Amino acid sequence: MIDGIITDKELRQAIEELPPRRKAIIIDYSFNRLSYKEIAIKYGLTVAQVKFALREARKTIRQKIA
Repeated sequence: MIDGIITDKELRQAIEELPPRRKAIIIDYSFNRLSYKEIAIKYGLTVAQVKFALREARKTIRQKIA
């Protein structure tokens, strides 16, 4: 972290360390721009489960880069 700003390397590392399903979901949502519904269909989840996985992934990433 440089002056409170995370680097691409730190963000990539934090994402790589996520559990496989959460990693895939956050990549699909944040980088591939899939909707909650598209992700839910892709992984056989409910939209609520997708939202939960994203929330938990973001929380984990914040903790790792803090």
